[in-house]
Amino acid sequence: MEYSTKTLAAGCFGKIYREKYNDTWAAIKKVPQHLINRTDLERECQVYNKAIHPNIVKLLGNPTLKDSKWIIPMEFIFGEELETTIFKSQKSKYSKDIVHQDLKPDNIMVEHGTHRAVIIDMGLAKFFRNGLNSAMDMGNEAYSPPEVLQRRGQRDQRSDVWAMGKIIAELYARVRLHTPSVCPN
Repeated sequence: MEYSTKTLAAGCFGKIYREKYNDTWAAIKKVPQHLINRTDLERECQVYNKAIHPNIVKLLGNPTLKDSKWIIPMEFIFGEELETTIFKSQKSKYSKDIVHQDLKPDNIMVEHGTHRAVIIDMGLAKFFRNGLNSAMDMGNEAYSPPEVLQRRGQRDQRSDVWAMGKIIAELYARVRLHTPSVCPN
Protein backbone atom coordinates (compact mmCIF):
# COMPACT_ATOMS: atom_id res chain seq x y z
CA MET A 1 0.00 0.00 0.00
CA GLU A 2 1.39 3.41 -0.95
CA TYR A 3 1.34 6.48 1.27
CA SER A 4 -1.10 9.25 0.40
CA THR A 5 -2.03 12.52 2.01
CA LYS A 6 -5.26 12.90 0.00
CA THR A 7 -7.99 12.92 2.66
CA LEU A 8 -11.39 12.22 1.10
CA ALA A 9 -13.55 12.39 4.22
CA ALA A 10 -13.41 12.48 7.99
CA GLY A 11 -15.94 11.30 10.52
CA CYS A 12 -16.30 10.50 14.20
CA PHE A 13 -14.48 7.18 13.91
CA GLY A 14 -11.72 7.86 11.40
CA LYS A 15 -10.67 9.21 8.03
CA ILE A 16 -10.86 8.02 4.43
CA TYR A 17 -7.83 8.44 2.19
CA ARG A 18 -7.30 7.92 -1.54
CA GLU A 19 -4.43 5.45 -1.85
CA LYS A 20 -3.23 2.66 -4.10
CA TYR A 21 -4.34 -0.82 -3.02
CA ASN A 22 -3.30 -3.85 -5.10
CA ASP A 23 -2.32 -1.57 -8.01
CA THR A 24 -5.67 0.27 -8.14
CA TRP A 25 -6.98 3.43 -6.51
CA ALA A 26 -8.97 2.71 -3.36
CA ALA A 27 -10.72 4.57 -0.56
CA ILE A 28 -8.77 3.49 2.52
CA LYS A 29 -10.64 3.92 5.79
CA LYS A 30 -8.31 4.35 8.78
CA VAL A 31 -9.86 3.97 12.21
CA PRO A 32 -7.84 4.24 15.44
CA GLN A 33 -7.89 0.82 17.11
CA HIS A 34 -9.31 2.20 20.38
CA LEU A 35 -12.41 3.59 18.59
CA ILE A 36 -13.75 0.29 17.23
CA ASN A 37 -13.88 -3.16 18.77
CA ARG A 38 -13.33 -6.34 16.78
CA THR A 39 -17.03 -7.32 16.94
CA ASP A 40 -18.12 -4.05 15.32
CA LEU A 41 -15.34 -4.30 12.74
CA GLU A 42 -16.37 -7.86 11.83
CA ARG A 43 -20.04 -6.79 11.61
CA GLU A 44 -19.13 -3.93 9.27
CA CYS A 45 -17.23 -6.36 7.01
CA GLN A 46 -20.14 -8.84 7.08
CA VAL A 47 -22.50 -6.06 6.02
CA TYR A 48 -20.24 -5.05 3.12
CA ASN A 49 -19.87 -8.68 2.02
CA LYS A 50 -23.61 -9.33 2.14
CA ALA A 51 -24.75 -5.99 0.70
CA ILE A 52 -23.16 -6.58 -2.71
CA HIS A 53 -24.93 -4.42 -5.29
CA PRO A 54 -23.70 -2.10 -8.08
CA ASN A 55 -24.97 0.89 -6.07
CA ILE A 56 -23.23 0.00 -2.80
CA VAL A 57 -19.49 0.56 -2.32
CA LYS A 58 -17.42 -2.66 -2.29
CA LEU A 59 -15.03 -3.88 0.39
CA LEU A 60 -11.78 -4.74 -1.44
CA GLY A 61 -10.11 -6.86 1.23
CA ASN A 62 -9.91 -7.76 4.88
CA PRO A 63 -9.06 -5.06 7.42
CA THR A 64 -5.49 -5.02 8.72
CA LEU A 65 -3.99 -3.38 11.79
CA LYS A 66 -1.12 -0.97 11.12
CA ASP A 67 0.31 1.66 13.47
CA SER A 68 -2.61 1.15 15.91
CA LYS A 69 -5.15 1.89 13.15
CA TRP A 70 -7.54 -0.43 11.38
CA ILE A 71 -6.99 -0.16 7.62
CA ILE A 72 -10.17 -0.98 5.68
CA PRO A 73 -9.78 -0.99 1.86
CA MET A 74 -12.89 -0.01 -0.11
CA GLU A 75 -13.74 0.71 -3.71
CA PHE A 76 -12.78 4.26 -4.71
CA ILE A 77 -15.75 6.05 -6.25
CA PHE A 78 -14.51 8.71 -8.64
CA GLY A 79 -17.41 11.07 -8.37
CA GLU A 80 -19.11 13.63 -6.25
CA GLU A 81 -21.78 13.59 -3.56
CA LEU A 82 -25.32 13.64 -4.85
CA GLU A 83 -28.49 14.07 -2.87
CA THR A 84 -30.73 11.69 -4.78
CA THR A 85 -32.70 8.54 -4.26
CA ILE A 86 -31.21 5.13 -4.87
CA PHE A 87 -34.26 2.91 -4.79
CA LYS A 88 -32.66 -0.16 -6.38
CA SER A 89 -29.92 -0.28 -3.76
CA GLN A 90 -32.45 0.39 -0.99
CA LYS A 91 -34.62 -2.50 -2.15
CA SER A 92 -31.56 -4.75 -2.34
CA LYS A 93 -30.50 -3.78 1.21
CA TYR A 94 -33.97 -4.39 2.63
CA SER A 95 -34.24 -7.80 1.00
CA LYS A 96 -31.04 -8.70 2.88
CA ASP A 97 -32.33 -7.31 6.23
CA ILE A 98 -29.78 -4.47 6.25
CA VAL A 99 -30.44 -1.04 7.77
CA HIS A 100 -27.86 1.64 6.83
CA GLN A 101 -28.69 3.91 9.83
CA ASP A 102 -26.64 6.83 8.49
CA LEU A 103 -28.22 7.77 5.16
CA LYS A 104 -27.54 11.42 4.41
CA PRO A 105 -26.48 13.41 1.34
CA ASP A 106 -22.78 13.01 2.25
CA ASN A 107 -23.12 9.21 2.03
CA ILE A 108 -24.40 9.10 -1.55
CA MET A 109 -21.96 9.43 -4.45
CA VAL A 110 -22.42 9.39 -8.21
CA GLU A 111 -19.56 7.91 -10.22
CA HIS A 112 -18.26 10.09 -13.07
CA GLY A 113 -18.71 8.58 -16.52
CA THR A 114 -21.15 5.87 -15.49
CA HIS A 115 -23.38 8.12 -13.36
CA ARG A 116 -23.76 5.13 -11.04
CA ALA A 117 -25.22 6.26 -7.71
CA VAL A 118 -23.51 4.53 -4.80
CA ILE A 119 -24.41 4.38 -1.10
CA ILE A 120 -21.19 4.62 0.90
CA ASP A 121 -20.14 4.30 4.57
CA MET A 122 -21.71 1.11 5.90
CA GLY A 123 -19.85 1.58 9.20
CA LEU A 124 -23.02 2.04 11.27
CA ALA A 125 -25.13 -0.43 9.26
CA LYS A 126 -26.76 -3.34 11.02
CA PHE A 127 -28.81 -6.41 10.34
CA PHE A 128 -32.45 -6.07 11.41
CA ARG A 129 -34.74 -9.08 11.20
CA ASN A 130 -38.07 -9.65 12.96
CA GLY A 131 -37.41 -6.80 15.39
CA LEU A 132 -33.95 -8.09 16.34
CA ASN A 133 -30.90 -5.81 15.97
CA SER A 134 -27.29 -6.81 15.36
CA ALA A 135 -25.93 -3.43 16.56
CA MET A 136 -26.79 -0.31 18.53
CA ASP A 137 -29.11 2.34 17.11
CA MET A 138 -26.81 5.10 15.87
CA GLY A 139 -26.74 7.62 13.06
CA ASN A 140 -27.15 11.25 12.08
CA GLU A 141 -30.01 12.85 14.03
CA ALA A 142 -30.73 15.29 11.18
CA TYR A 143 -31.96 12.34 9.07
CA SER A 144 -33.63 10.35 11.86
CA PRO A 145 -37.41 9.84 12.00
CA PRO A 146 -39.44 11.48 14.81
CA GLU A 147 -40.06 8.20 16.65
CA VAL A 148 -36.32 7.54 16.90
CA LEU A 149 -35.57 11.12 18.01
CA GLN A 150 -38.30 10.89 20.65
CA ARG A 151 -36.95 7.48 21.77
CA ARG A 152 -40.27 5.75 20.95
CA GLY A 153 -38.83 3.38 18.37
CA GLN A 154 -35.68 1.78 17.08
CA ARG A 155 -34.03 2.21 13.72
CA ASP A 156 -35.21 -0.24 11.10
CA GLN A 157 -35.82 -0.17 7.35
CA ARG A 158 -38.45 2.56 7.84
CA SER A 159 -35.73 4.82 9.27
CA ASP A 160 -33.80 4.56 6.00
CA VAL A 161 -37.01 5.35 4.08
CA TRP A 162 -37.50 8.46 6.26
CA ALA A 163 -33.91 9.55 5.62
CA MET A 164 -34.30 9.10 1.85
CA GLY A 165 -37.59 11.03 1.96
CA LYS A 166 -35.90 13.91 3.73
CA ILE A 167 -33.06 13.85 1.19
CA ILE A 168 -35.61 13.99 -1.66
CA ALA A 169 -37.46 16.87 0.04
CA GLU A 170 -34.18 18.75 0.41
CA LEU A 171 -33.39 18.17 -3.26
CA TYR A 172 -36.78 19.51 -4.26
CA ALA A 173 -36.64 22.51 -1.90
CA ARG A 174 -32.92 23.09 -2.55
CA VAL A 175 -32.38 23.78 1.16
CA ARG A 176 -31.46 21.74 4.20
CA LEU A 177 -34.53 21.05 6.34
CA HIS A 178 -34.20 21.76 10.03
CA THR A 179 -34.92 18.61 12.04
CA PRO A 180 -36.93 20.15 14.94
CA SER A 181 -39.38 21.74 12.47
CA VAL A 182 -40.23 18.24 11.24
CA CYS A 183 -40.27 16.73 14.73
CA PRO A 184 -42.17 19.02 17.14
CA ASN A 185 -41.88 18.28 20.87
